[in-house]
Amino acid sequence: MQKSAVFIATGIALGIAAAAGTHFYLKQERAAVWKDAELVEAVVAAHDIRADSLLQPSAFTTDKIPQKGLHPNTVRPNDINFDKLTGVKLNVAMKKGQPLLWTDFSSGVEIQRLSEIIRKGERAISIPVSPVSSVNNFIRPNDHVDIIGTFKIEYPNIRADAPPPSPTFTTLTILQNVTILAVGSDTEYSGRIGKGRPDAGSYTAITVEVTEEEAQQLVFAQNKGTLTFVLRNNQDVETYAGTPKTTVETLFKDEFRDYLQQKRNRRVEIIRGGN
Repeated sequence: MQKSAVFIATGIALGIAAAAGTHFYLKQERAAVWKDAELVEAVVAAHDIRADSLLQPSAFTTDKIPQKGLHPNTVRPNDINFDKLTGVKLNVAMKKGQPLLWTDFSSGVEIQRLSEIIRKGERAISIPVSPVSSVNNFIRPNDHVDIIGTFKIEYPNIRADAPPPSPTFTTLTILQNVTILAVGSDTEYSGRIGKGRPDAGSYTAITVEVTEEEAQQLVFAQNKGTLTFVLRNNQDVETYAGTPKTTVETLFKDEFRDYLQQKRNRRVEIIRGGN
């Protein structure tokens, strides 16, 4: 009898030790994977939550997770008033530490004002668009875009008796990986209380989230030229330095066009190879 008790106690102890070892190993693995990753704050489950639970603010906390690969519908701490979670029904089961998505709610959290969505330190600015400059109105709230500008550059006439020089045009990328807050009056959180998302349809303005300095650039740029929004995959958050400007000279320069085509060919090969 005593031997059986010893065996049982030993088994329990080994089980606890194995569980602790596994937890420590996974924690170390996570630390290694996340070591060089840029981390951002997100709302996560404070404990395991069953599907169809009626929530309380205490069900969630905040944690830092890698920005790369962050789901576009992840709830960020500055996006939400935790008190508004009271009584909201969760339509999925969640594990402790799992990031919360806006789509996890069967009836979501109501956002009354656009200012509730803007993250601290950021600003919202609206820019007029056409179907052509907004990817045929396919851009939606929480999408990520690059903003490209085209500007006419006029040179001063140095000699009074000389004909005025012809203006030239330059196209360049102004900002990369910009988050869309709203298209028209539709935000990511529109119609969340049992009404379903409205059909965004066509719109004539896009509202983006930028810093104060970036807002100044955009205000100046839209008064000096035309702006075009280039839609990204939401999982593609990388930005690139040294993107060359496009001018008449580069457009008609054989070497530059060949260089761009070679880059495209290499990218197609990588995609086909599955890497």
